[in-house]
Amino acid sequence: AAPPAATAATVPVFNQEGLSISFAVTPLPGQPGAVDITATYSNAGLDDVADFNLQAAVPKYMQLRLEPASSTLLAALGGAASQKLHVVNTLVGQKPLVMRLRVNYSKGGQPVAQQLEVNNFPVGL
Repeated sequence: AAPPAATAATVPVFNQEGLSISFAVTPLPGQPGAVDITATYSNAGLDDVADFNLQAAVPKYMQLRLEPASSTLLAALGGAASQKLHVVNTLVGQKPLVMRLRVNYSKGGQPVAQQLEVNNFPVGL
């Protein structure tokens, strides 16, 4: 019998001034430590978010591949974009999945830079 399809766990990452980032984390069946992450970026604020760019870094015991985001513009009042990240934790069961993010964008003509640490991934990844 085929293994049951893995279900995605949603991890809230950031929510400030109308900009929110969340990760849908899906373990890959038959590949211990491997996960696909769909990052969703949304803007509920009154100003457009332009030049949106997310950079991610993981510890040396992990491998990360980041695909381009679907858009760098998150329009005011509901604009959204998504991005795929592929991560392999080579020390699954020994070390948790963690990630550092650098988020850059401009809002109202002003550049904004945020640095975040994501350490609230589900246990066992």
